Amino acid sequence: MVLGSANPHREEVRQLVERRPHTTFHVQVDTVAKLMASADLALCAGGSSTWERLSLGLPSLVVTIADNQVPFTRDLNNDRLLRWLGSSQDVDVVMIKSALKVALMDSERNRQESEAGMLMVDGNGAVRVTGLITQGPSSTELLVRRATQSDCALFWHWVNDQEVRASAFSSDPIPWETHQLWFRRRLEDPGSTLYVIEAPIGPIGQVRFEKVDGEYSISYSLGRQFRGVGLGKAMLQKAIDVFHSSQSGILTAEVKIENLASSKVFERLGFSELPPPPTRTEGFFNYNSVRQKRMDESMAEWVICNICGCWTQGVVGECSSRGSRRRSLFYSELQQACPTGCSVEKYSQPCHPRQRFTEGKGVVSMDMVDCRRSQ
Repeated sequence: MVLGSANPHREEVRQLVERRPHTTFHVQVDTVAKLMASADLALCAGGSSTWERLSLGLPSLVVTIADNQVPFTRDLNNDRLLRWLGSSQDVDVVMIKSALKVALMDSERNRQESEAGMLMVDGNGAVRVTGLITQGPSSTELLVRRATQSDCALFWHWVNDQEVRASAFSSDPIPWETHQLWFRRRLEDPGSTLYVIEAPIGPIGQVRFEKVDGEYSISYSLGRQFRGVGLGKAMLQKAIDVFHSSQSGILTAEVKIENLASSKVFERLGFSELPPPPTRTEGFFNYNSVRQKRMDESMAEWVICNICGCWTQGVVGECSSRGSRRRSLFYSELQQACPTGCSVEKYSQPCHPRQRFTEGKGVVSMDMVDCRRSQ
């Protein structure tokens, strides 16, 4: 018999134990795990010690003494991980005595219950919880699925998160009614693909692909409890892989300049930074997954505007810089002069793409390319 020091019936129980042979009385012991490990069967309440008994493989008969013990005790009883006799107001001495006699004779059920409990609760729960808090779920366990109408409320909570609104083109909160209409239309739109990213503990974020002028614009968000642990890149990569398994096309993304975390995510995924489109010229980074260009295998001629930084469709290259870092991005056809008439420096240098792969005969897809002035 084990009681806590605050039990109001402690003295009464002690006297009963003293009159009963082969019974030992314990109060507030520090070695309860040792006692559990040496026992064959427990008669107990349905509190947090339930998980300790499961971990140690101790079969148990449970009488719940509080309403909050009922739901999980009922579930564990249904899964044959313990035997629930009922709530304290519904159980009497006769019922307990009868259940004990049956349990003591059913050694096979006790063995199965013991093995199943240790399999379910291995004693490493604190390590897992600490890992989830400090590192988040493992990126290797992430799964991608298509969003359904049942995800509408989840997307609404994510999109109205304070940090998400601050990173959006419009920072105003989105009303529920407006979101419902938008979400239904996105699900029905063949040019829109919504993914939910799930970990073993549940959904952690979303990725959306929206077809715009023949390309696919990406937007994504992580639940706030999963930020800052390096999941953004893994989540996006998995979503892109799934998307490309059924569709092909150039991917684009626009990121606010102050949102450095998202900028780094797209760069680490191999996206190239481009000048912002004419409709959004300030305050945003513009990224593109690949630009296709038919070119000679050994030599490419590049034009870079070092003054105005302007660009139009058809320019071969544009030079951008952050701090001391200089990079050039190359696409489409050669244009020899800047549209604004400022001076242009012409470079001629063998092509040295950081990443390079073929998407069709004679088409080279280029990621970011370093350029050096020809001597």
